[in-house]
Amino acid sequence: MIRQAIWEGSDEEGWAQLGAAGHYLNKIRPDFDPRLYGQKKLRHLLREHPRHFTLEERIPPGATGKTLYVRALE
Repeated sequence: MIRQAIWEGSDEEGWAQLGAAGHYLNKIRPDFDPRLYGQKKLRHLLREHPRHFTLEERIPPGATGKTLYVRALE
């Protein structure tokens, strides 16, 4: 289900903003909570599984702050 959430919000290279992926995840699974998996935040849960997900901080064009992006690995 996390992979589906990433895929739904991803660009042509497979990267999605973490916030958008989290929003979609809550839409398809309203009862999802990373605390059920021992992590406080979704980003911590994804970082716990580096074989499956990679995270990258970027400064999007026109933005002043960093945004976290996620990609599912094969």
